[in-house]
Amino acid sequence: MASYKAPGKILTKESFLQLMPEWSDCRDITISVLSGGITNKLYRVKSEKGDIAVRIYGYKTGLFINRDNEAEAIEKIGRASCRERV
Repeated sequence: MASYKAPGKILTKESFLQLMPEWSDCRDITISVLSGGITNKLYRVKSEKGDIAVRIYGYKTGLFINRDNEAEAIEKIGRASCRERV
């Protein structure tokens, strides 16, 4: 899952392409909002190159969520095959 810090927590095609410039040649990119994020805004992005989830961190959530520990936990879960590859 790609992460992007953006004011206003809105993922646009332009901001997505900053994260994933290798998708700039895609003919059709669709972005939809996913529900369920408590502190983050979650999006699903689809094109002929793939189908991925993107999250935008909530404002100042780094003050109470250690993102390094979170990333480490996600990697451990991945190695245990409990989730899709991030």
